[in-house]
Amino acid sequence: MVLALLCLAARLASRACAPARGFGTRTLGVDFGLRRTGLAVSAGIAPLPIGIIDDQSANLTAVAAQVVRAARSEGASQLVLGMPYNSSGGEGEQAVATRRFGELLAREAAPRPVYLWDERFSSAEASMRANAGDGAARGQSIDDVAAAIILEEFFEGDFASAELIAPPPEERRGARAHARLVQPPPPPSHAEVRAAMMARAAAQSGGTSGGANGQGGRRRKKKR
Repeated sequence: MVLALLCLAARLASRACAPARGFGTRTLGVDFGLRRTGLAVSAGIAPLPIGIIDDQSANLTAVAAQVVRAARSEGASQLVLGMPYNSSGGEGEQAVATRRFGELLAREAAPRPVYLWDERFSSAEASMRANAGDGAARGQSIDDVAAAIILEEFFEGDFASAELIAPPPEERRGARAHARLVQPPPPPSHAEVRAAMMARAAAQSGGTSGGANGQGGRRRKKKR
């Protein structure tokens, strides 16, 4: 019943509704940040941190492409992006940025689905786990550990209710329209080139002949 209501709400919001898959499904976990993005992979047991993408301020589309390459390399059939809701469950600035990145990621990852999952406490848990429980050292990157924790919570929770995210339909239409606009015109055919050359030759010949006839006509009129 709950899933049906979620699907209905998603349809009303013009989003597709397809439940995420659980244990046995190779999944890439993504902990997105404004400076770094951590990655982990799992099929439901013992998520494994696999890396961190650094220096991503220049181009988030390129970051999304790197994430998708990792998903392909790991054989992941779905992606789970951690969503940093605030303590009340709302969406603050970081959540808005994450949702926007999720739209870019969904466009790059298609047809692999991308789901959002509540990650409010994953970073704190990752910090506590770092260095055998001693906590993260100053400057230490633990984003990939946070991505692994996102996958743990995803598989242990009600994963089928995860929000499926997709790029807005109007953005997809705009991209297709832009692609049509920038396409160069097709090259002329051989017959069109030949016809154009013959037309130019005829025009030049007619102009020269007409000019000569005109001058000759005027000279003949003078003789009379």
